[in-house]
Amino acid sequence: MLLRHAPTRLNELGHYQGQCDPSLSDVGYEIARAAAEHLQSIAFTRIDSSPQQRAQQTAALLRIRRPTLPDRTDIPGLRERNLGLLDTQCESCIEHRLPGLHTRITTDRVFPPPGGGETLTEVHARAHKALAEYSTTTSGPALIVTHGGVLKALVEDPAVPMTSPLHAVIVDVTNSTTAVATNVSLDALDATLAAL
Repeated sequence: MLLRHAPTRLNELGHYQGQCDPSLSDVGYEIARAAAEHLQSIAFTRIDSSPQQRAQQTAALLRIRRPTLPDRTDIPGLRERNLGLLDTQCESCIEHRLPGLHTRITTDRVFPPPGGGETLTEVHARAHKALAEYSTTTSGPALIVTHGGVLKALVEDPAVPMTSPLHAVIVDVTNSTTAVATNVSLDALDATLAAL
């Protein structure tokens, strides 16, 4: 299972994050703790994350009641999308100055953000490769904490919104299938998992 990290202060302020490395906000810590409680019944064999602090902190909180689980916090292929010059910038301010840019970078799979950012296609390729490599070294159900841009890139439908504080994408790399639960409550996440 891939899970988006809990919110940071930049999330709450409506800023792009990309490659910058903020920590979770107070609300983010609360959400991650609630998710840990809610996911406690799932017998994960690992809880891993991208190397970025917000993902590592979320994963650490998800592991708090599972201290003996192995963990890996350095899966570089699952780091957040490089947004170039947009990193840390206010989303609504950019949209005001450059109308349509946000829509273009979030729906056009081959359009790079200004300043050397990655396209959704590039993020999809590196994330898929990372998951394929990961699946060769991991057995049993694993939870990986990653980022909204990575989840959006992995989901082939560019219209899937990634705006809530918690998203889940369940990816079976072996069978190339993806089940998506977006903008979900924890109860809705249960329903999605039960449907698999």
